[in-house]
Amino acid sequence: MSAGFHHDFAVLPNGHTIYLVTEQRNVTLSGDTSPTFVTGDSSVDVDPKGNPVWTWSTFDHLDVNYHPFGFPDWTHSNAVVYSPSDGNLILSSRSLSWVMKIDYNNGMGTGNVLWKLGPNGDFKLQNGGPSDWFYNQHYPVFLGLLTVT
Repeated sequence: MSAGFHHDFAVLPNGHTIYLVTEQRNVTLSGDTSPTFVTGDSSVDVDPKGNPVWTWSTFDHLDVNYHPFGFPDWTHSNAVVYSPSDGNLILSSRSLSWVMKIDYNNGMGTGNVLWKLGPNGDFKLQNGGPSDWFYNQHYPVFLGLLTVT
């Protein structure tokens, strides 16, 4: 069940707009016998005529059993940013303390999470541990070109 737009949107070069949307579901967590009402996030690509043409949901691509902060407000995303260099999306989830790259591919992507930056994500700090990561961040910004091989 979607509960409405929140926090952010990104206007794309093709005239579409990506909106962050609150989504709520009853989910039975590992080890539980009854469902918990959980708030997550979705992203919706809306074309210039107001039609939704691509959707993405945290419930479909992340493990709801991983919830380090603010549960049952599970993901509490604050920003969605379009990556013009590859046509994908960057999503900032405050409650997970992750900045994620989503396979959007200019509306043709699978929605798979390509990587998660933050504690317990896909990258390691060379000389640090989990407490050296950022926590509860809000808005990622591109500072320049970054090549990851």
